[in-house]
Amino acid sequence: MYATPGRKVTTIPSSDHQSLIEGQCYWSVTLFEDTPEKYTRWNEFYIRDKDKHVLVDDITGGDPMTLKQWRAQQKRGSSYQSFK
Repeated sequence: MYATPGRKVTTIPSSDHQSLIEGQCYWSVTLFEDTPEKYTRWNEFYIRDKDKHVLVDDITGGDPMTLKQWRAQQKRGSSYQSFK
């Protein structure tokens, strides 16, 4: 995962739901940055239950992309720091 140093990433379970994407059913998991001032949406991950295929809808907009495409994009131009 990536985060701005000093910030906490969280999910809000009540916002997660099933979505139909290209005729396939995916569960969504939305990540937010949790600061004292507000929650900021980062990314939404869509996971297909039957085979664990993952799509990512990032904050830049556009259509959801594969996890591999999203990771490559993050490596190319991300200012976020990796954390564990």
